[in-house]
Amino acid sequence: LSFRTPQRRFMWEEKRLEEEAKKRGHEVTLFRASGCLMKFDGNGGIDLRSGRSPLPKFDLLIPRASALTNVQIKIAVIKHFELMGIPSLNSYHGILRAKSKLQTLQILSHYGIPVVKTAVINNPNTLKHAVDYIGQFPIIMKTSYGSFGDGVTIVESHRAVKSTYGILAESLDSTNAILIQEYIAEAANKDIRIFIVGEKMVASMERVAALEDFRSNVGQGGEGKLYSPSWAEVHLAIKATKAIGLEVAGVDIIQTKNGPAIMEVNANPGFQELEEVSQVNVAEAIVKYAVKFAKEYVPEEVV
Repeated sequence: LSFRTPQRRFMWEEKRLEEEAKKRGHEVTLFRASGCLMKFDGNGGIDLRSGRSPLPKFDLLIPRASALTNVQIKIAVIKHFELMGIPSLNSYHGILRAKSKLQTLQILSHYGIPVVKTAVINNPNTLKHAVDYIGQFPIIMKTSYGSFGDGVTIVESHRAVKSTYGILAESLDSTNAILIQEYIAEAANKDIRIFIVGEKMVASMERVAALEDFRSNVGQGGEGKLYSPSWAEVHLAIKATKAIGLEVAGVDIIQTKNGPAIMEVNANPGFQELEEVSQVNVAEAIVKYAVKFAKEYVPEEVV
C-alpha cells in the first residue's frame, strides 16, 4: 500500500519488496491509498475497493505511509484494512504515533527512553520561554510532521527565531506544533540509522551531513557510511520501536555528551542507501518477517 504521489507511483523500496516477495512465490498487489474507496453499508458492514474493482483477499498489508499532512485522515485506509480483519505489518496506531514527532517524544519520555532536549509550542507568545529553556544557541526548529529533513532549520540567534517561527508556522494548520530542540554540537552533524525488523536489528549506517548543512538525511545530500552500532545503541533502537508500537522502523540515534539519544522513529523508513552501504538485503528481511507475522497473527478487537 503506497502513499506516493501519482507521478512517483511506485518507488524503489516498493519495487524491492515486490521482488523479494515474488521470489518466494507470494502474490503481490501494489496500489495507492489515494485510489482506495472506503465503504460503509449503514448496517455495520464495511468494504474497500481500489477504483471500481473489489479488492482480493489479502493475507497481509505492508504499508508505505509517506503522508505528512492530515496524517490521521490519509492513513485511515490502513485502519479500514484492520477493521476488515487484514493485518498490517505496521499498525494504524503505531504509524500515527511515529508520524508525530510530538507523540513520539511523549511516548519515549514516558518509558524513560532518552531523547534530545525539546520544547514544543503552538503559540508565538511562548517562543522566548521555549528558547530560554533550551538554554543556548544554535537551536533546531522543526515542524511536528516532516520527513527527509524537510521542515527542519538551525537558528543561530534570538533575532532569527521569530522570523523562522513565522516561516514554519505558515506551512502548518492551527492544530500543529513547532519543536525547538537543543543542537548537539558534539555529534558533529552525524547520526546513526538502525533498521529494526521484528525486534531485531537488520542493518545500520552512520549518516554524515553534506558540507555546510547540519541535516544528515540522505534526501538532503547526507552520506551513508558503514557503521557497527554498540549493544547500547541497538537496545535503545529496539526499545524505542516497541514503545511506539511498530514492527518495522528506522530509528535515528544521535550521540550526546550523556550517551545515545533518540532523534526519530520512522514508520516508513527508506532503505535504498542502507542496502548499498551495508550490503544487507533489507527488503528480504522485511518480507521474511512479514510472512511470519501473517502466520502468527491473532485478530483482536480494533478500535
